[in-house]
Amino acid sequence: MGMDLYAGTLTRYYAHNWKTEAQLWAEENGFGYQKIGPDSEPGEEMSSEEIRQAVEKWRDNLLSAIREHGSRIGS
Repeated sequence: MGMDLYAGTLTRYYAHNWKTEAQLWAEENGFGYQKIGPDSEPGEEMSSEEIRQAVEKWRDNLLSAIREHGSRIGS
């Protein structure tokens, strides 16, 4: 059993383009590895480009909301 903290881009995270330390260890030592998490059910996979666009939209909306609230706070 392993628990890892991911510290990378959201695009790479949602594309599942990374391996945990436990997964790397299992591969190096000839053990099986099964990742279990909240998104363990098989679902529609998004391409890296679709993920990047969704992350950029989320970021832009978040920045817009911050700017809007920031201008109200200073008033």
